[in-house]
Amino acid sequence: MTGSSAFNDVTFSNSGAKFFANNASTSVFTIQSGSGSVDFSSIQMTFSNTFTNNADITTNATSRIYFTGSGNIAGTLTGSSALGDVELLATRTFVNNASTSALTIASGATLAAPTLLTIAGNYTNNGFFTDNAGKVFFSGGSAQTLSGNMTGASNDFRDIVFTGAGTKTF
Repeated sequence: MTGSSAFNDVTFSNSGAKFFANNASTSVFTIQSGSGSVDFSSIQMTFSNTFTNNADITTNATSRIYFTGSGNIAGTLTGSSALGDVELLATRTFVNNASTSALTIASGATLAAPTLLTIAGNYTNNGFFTDNAGKVFFSGGSAQTLSGNMTGASNDFRDIVFTGAGTKTF
């Protein structure tokens, strides 16, 4: 469900589990409270507009979430609804605290960070990172690499905390 077969707006509003078995793209994506879980395991999802999660999402080590276009990323984005590997291909804002496995900011893209952002995997910034006076936790229990733009007013971290036992490489 990508390219000319992509979904437009998708809203999940009823209980029960939902599974994406193939890569998919959508514009506005909403999971309403009480909707059960939505599983993105082992696939690539692309969101070109607003992404709102008010229930549970499931990802795994081979999931990849791409954010293109514009629109906020909001809702429950931590704990059992942490995002998997995320790549930002456009300017996006995390409205609520968020957790990712890995985070990549592509060239020309900007991430406006939430108050608390937790990254369990690698961090690559080839674009711009706006800290919004927030705190970034690197929590990987195995090795983590931080690369790309990390200096200057539009790319530095305000507060950074290393909580995982893994080696951190800059």
